[in-house]
Parts: sequence; structure tokens; C-alpha cells
Amino acid sequence: MDTGAVFENFITASTFRSIQNAFYQLCIAADIDPSDCVNVYKKLRLLDDWKAQKLFKLLDKKWELAEYKKQKAGERLNVFVIGAGPCGLRAAIECALLGSRVVLVEQRDRFSRNNVLHLWEFVIQDLKSLGAKIFYPKFCTGSIEHISIRQLQCILLKVALCFGVQIHDSVSFVQLLFPRKQDGHVTGFRACLEPKGHILSDYDIDVLIAADGKRNTVPGFPREEMRGKLAIGITANFVNNKTPAEERVPEISGVAYIFNQSFFKEMYAKTGVDLENIVYYKDDTHYFVMCAKKQSLLDLGVILQDNEDVSQLLSSQNVDQEALCRYAQAAADFATNGKLPTLDFAKNHRGEEDIAMFDFTSLYSSKCSVRLVERMNKYLLMGIVGDSLHEPFWPTGSGCARGFLGVLDTAWLVREYGLNQRGPLEMIAERESIYRLLAQVTKDNMNKAINKYTIDPRTRYVSLETPLQPEDVVQIVSSDNPRMAPIGQALVLNNPCSVHANPALRKYSLWKFCHQALAPYKLKLFDLDVCWNDGRALAGLVAKFRPDTLDYFDVISMQSVNDRLQAVFKAVREDMGIIPPCPGHAWAHLRESAKFDYIEKIVHYIRTDNKRLKNALVTLRPHVVQKRKNQKPVGAFVCAFQNLSTYTLEYNTTHEL
Repeated sequence: MDTGAVFENFITASTFRSIQNAFYQLCIAADIDPSDCVNVYKKLRLLDDWKAQKLFKLLDKKWELAEYKKQKAGERLNVFVIGAGPCGLRAAIECALLGSRVVLVEQRDRFSRNNVLHLWEFVIQDLKSLGAKIFYPKFCTGSIEHISIRQLQCILLKVALCFGVQIHDSVSFVQLLFPRKQDGHVTGFRACLEPKGHILSDYDIDVLIAADGKRNTVPGFPREEMRGKLAIGITANFVNNKTPAEERVPEISGVAYIFNQSFFKEMYAKTGVDLENIVYYKDDTHYFVMCAKKQSLLDLGVILQDNEDVSQLLSSQNVDQEALCRYAQAAADFATNGKLPTLDFAKNHRGEEDIAMFDFTSLYSSKCSVRLVERMNKYLLMGIVGDSLHEPFWPTGSGCARGFLGVLDTAWLVREYGLNQRGPLEMIAERESIYRLLAQVTKDNMNKAINKYTIDPRTRYVSLETPLQPEDVVQIVSSDNPRMAPIGQALVLNNPCSVHANPALRKYSLWKFCHQALAPYKLKLFDLDVCWNDGRALAGLVAKFRPDTLDYFDVISMQSVNDRLQAVFKAVREDMGIIPPCPGHAWAHLRESAKFDYIEKIVHYIRTDNKRLKNALVTLRPHVVQKRKNQKPVGAFVCAFQNLSTYTLEYNTTHEL
């Protein structure tokens, strides 16, 4: 099988689901278990493909940084990340580099945010070091210093998968569950998830990182508010057809009223649109963001009635959506001198015009960045990153930069916690001291050697003091067993050895195989118990790999669940020689462990025919197949040229002696 073509399929995938599916196919083609976190990258980097090796040459530099201690720093930690935004994915990557087992859950099943982020120079360097240019060749070409959130998520998702992060879409974090006694032992901290009974419900968590935005579903992080004068922002995304006329329109990196009053006065005189500032970036869409004055919104009928309460002022019932669209179009048309041929709105994930009006009068920051919780002699380190931690003031373009800095600082704390050579209060005091620097950081007051930035705060911050002492952060620790302990005394971590050796991972690995293999059937397959009761998943599993033995559509058309199951049991017995554990009518009441054993036997049999397995699971998108055909002559030339260069080098070396 052409693993180069499968790799091409992966790097060119462009949606949340298709990226995950393409990566799974890549793992199948390369005989890699994608659930084997600790070995995924080690095996993946052996791919014999020039583009893959170009990527891995970059990722190796990250993988081998001294800070990660050869992936031993976090090997005793199970990490749980909430949210697949840029900061959640970036945090997951760092924890995987530390050697932790990382699971990430995201409640959505697609990346749909067209809004564009301004990138500081160190963020651009960071993303390039993670292979951004390979995944997205147009990344920050020339003087461009921005990227759409959706495109950034796609890049980071691919990197996270390469490093063994386990990604789960359509899963919501509901609440944190404390340890409890179960079957004679104490469980760890766990997450209550939706759908209920998800395979991750039994996942014992050592480190929880919340990156779920301003809503922040993790308790224990009180926020403080910074209020300013009324500020109303508008974001608008217009379709970018990428015509020559559109390409010629210059971007507007930021025009503020105070610096160009004549521009805004003329805009107001001609259109009635009155702004404080405006930014225009050209990316997947034509992206505009502006700060509008309330009176002009009232005058042009965007806001229907004035109200002192900002939430009521900007409520959907008080906003004329069509007038808002006209307002944004007028501003965009004037700002670009009418040179954009069309101003048709791009669509958001709801299929509506991608325009939003929001209040940024108040910005929120968390009072602390980390918590340590102890219950029943089990410990949980909790951290928050991104907008959950520090809400950015968008006109400064600092959101992504400070978000990434917070991620790297949190990763340093996870490293120290995993190494377990210091007392917890010492580590927390250091983290909170660094957090106090975050709001003060600008492009100008950071270390200039951006290519040397790592998770070690000393590589990034010029002045790194620790004003907080261990006794100052005692309130950040919550324990059901408060006691006196030496400040520098390390904790007894939940896991005495590597979490990657846990026998329970066998169950997850089986579920992962079934979940990915049955994805085309669009079944809700979130466990190895209830989801299998109606016979559809079993039928799909057999028919996927043995279509000559069982017809999936014939089985699911049966009205009786018992008939479905009996049909599957018969096919499995006759084709694979596997005896069913019970009659069809008793399957739903069978113990989960018994169902697991039966499904595992089927999968084990399926895996014995590796060629058939790969043919059933690996399907390339048509344009990738065509692209590979076109590349073959070029590839042959490159190989010949490299061989010639090697021969020439050897000849010259010999004759120089």
C-alpha cells in the first residue's frame, strides 16, 4: 500500500472529522495502533515518504528538547483536556511531548470559526516549528501575520494526532466527579460526560486542563472583571472567491479613530457608519472586525431601542439582523474603497450569515490559574488556559499570543508536577507568579530569541521573579485531609509507574478500532455495552470486513432485534468459528465484560487478514490519488537527482585526497 498517498490524504484533509478519519487510515496503513499514545509518533516517523520525513524532521526537534526528559517527565500522568480550540489543542500537544497520556474532548463535531487571529512573531515561529507550512503551505507567507481560527485548529489537530493525543468530538464535559470506593478500591477523579456512559467515563484523571472559553465549565476558578466604557464590537466574514481583483485589495492591519480622524469622519458622512476602529484581514474569508459607536447603530436601525443594560441592548430581540448586515457591508465597502467585487456573507455552522455583534465593555480574568484538589488520598491538578484564563482585548491582537504563553506556562507546571521533585505549594506559587506577568506581556518586553522559546518560562520572559511564596497560595489547595507538611515535600502521585502500561487500555483500544471502523455507518458508538444492544454495530462490524458473509442492510431492515442478532451470530459462527455467548434475546442483558470478550474475538479474527483489513479501511479521496499519479515522475526525478548528488559527493571526496 502506498503510505505516501495515505499521508498526503492526511495532510490535505480539511475538516474535523475527515482529519481524524484520515489519520486513522494512515495508522492502519502503517500498522500503528492509534490508541497506543506513547508509541504512535515513534512508529509514524519511520514512514518512507519525503513529505512525511520533512514534517518529522521538524517535529523531531520538538520531541527531543531537553525539557521533556525523553518523554519521561509526564509519563505517570493521565491528562484530560476540555476543548479543541487553539489553546486546548496546543496544551494537549505539550502534555503529549511530556510523555503523558492525553485525552481531549470537544462538544462540537466541526471546526466552523471563520474569524481571523493576529499572530505575534513568536507564535508564527512556534507554529512553523510544528510543521504549519507543510499542513498549510500558505501559512504566513510574505508579510501576512494572521490565520483563521478554523485553519489553525486543523493544523494543531494534525500535530496533536501525530503525537498520540486521543481526540473525541461530540462529547461534552458536564462536571467533575470525586474519587469513590468501587469494587474494593478507590477510583481516581473522573469526568461526568455527555453522552452518558461514554468510554471515557472510567478514565482516571491526574491533570485536568480546561480550554473551553469564557464559559469555563470547571469549578473553583473565580473571575475578576475589568470594566471600561461601552464598547461594541462587530465581526463580519465575507466570501473570498480569491479572484485577482480581490487579491489586489490591501489589508488593513488596524486603523483607529484617534490616528486617522478624517477617514472615519468621511465614512460617517457618506454611510452613517460611525466607528472607533476597523481591521481587515484576507484569509479563507474577507474578515472585518470593528468597534461601532452606539448612536450610529441606533440611527441606522441596527439596535432597535436604547437600554442601559448592555445585555439587553445587544440581545437578539433588540437587534435587526438585516440592518446589522447592511451596516457591516457599508463599513467594509468604504474601508476598501469599493474594490471588493462582492460582499456576500460567508455562512457559519448554523448556515446563517457569519456576522456577530458583541460587548467587550467588560473583560474577565481568572483570579488564579491553577488548583490542586485532594480527595481520599488521590490528587488532581487543575489548570485553565485561553479565554478561560485571560480574556483578550481584541484591538491589541494579543489573544492568541497570550493564550499560547498561558499554555506553555501550564505545561511547565505539568512537567514539574510529573517530575515530582518539589513540594506542590512551591510549584503553585511559581505558576501563580508567572500568571501575574501575563497581562503585562507585550511584543516588546519578551526575550528576543524567539527561536529558543520552550515551555521553560526563563526562555520567554525577561524578568522572572517569584513574588508569591508557598504560604500565599495555600487557599488554592483543597483537601479533605488538611494537615501540616514540610513545604518542599513532594506528593505521592496517583500512579507509581507509567500510565501507558495500564491493562485497562486494552478495552479502549478495542473501542477505538470499532468506533473508527464503523464511522461511515453513522452509529452512535460511545461504549462497548449499550450501543451494541440493537445488533446494528455488530452487523456493521462483520459486514464491513466480510461483506460476502453478511449484508448490513438486510440485517438492519429486520424489525426484530433478536432476528438481527441471530443473523450476526450465525454468520460469525460459520465464517469465523466464534461461538456466540448467548441467544439473541439475552444479548442486551449480558455483562459488559462478556460482550467485550465476544467483540474482541471478532476483531482479532478480522485483524488476521491484514491485507483485507487495509483494503476495507483505507480509502483515499479522488484528488489525492490523481495528485500522487502526477507526482510520480517528479518523485522519480528527485530520487535520481539525490542519488546522482550522493555519487558526485563521494567521487569528489575521493579525488580530493
